[in-house]
Amino acid sequence: MAGTDTSGRAVANTIQHEFRELARAGLTPLEVLRTATTAPATYLGLAHRMGRVAEDMEADFLLLDADPLDSVDNLGAISMVVRAGHAFTSEDLTATVDKLLAEGEKKND
Repeated sequence: MAGTDTSGRAVANTIQHEFRELARAGLTPLEVLRTATTAPATYLGLAHRMGRVAEDMEADFLLLDADPLDSVDNLGAISMVVRAGHAFTSEDLTATVDKLLAEGEKKND
């Protein structure tokens, strides 16, 4: 399963690095994609309601600008995130992360 313990802006970079390392280890782009989707749902015993996009499933998902089956690098070509029924562009997410990091820095001063 793919995953990271990193927070803030580094999460996107760290998970992309992990995807590339999984591919270097011999996983196909589809297998890498599954490490972040169906595999965690199965491991958690939630495959009946998570891990794929289908009717009556709980689904948060990414819209990509490129086909992730062509290359694991395309998993980083995120144009939009849909979470809890709300769509966020990559610009929206960057602005939110910047705001939260700035607020955290103020609290640490």
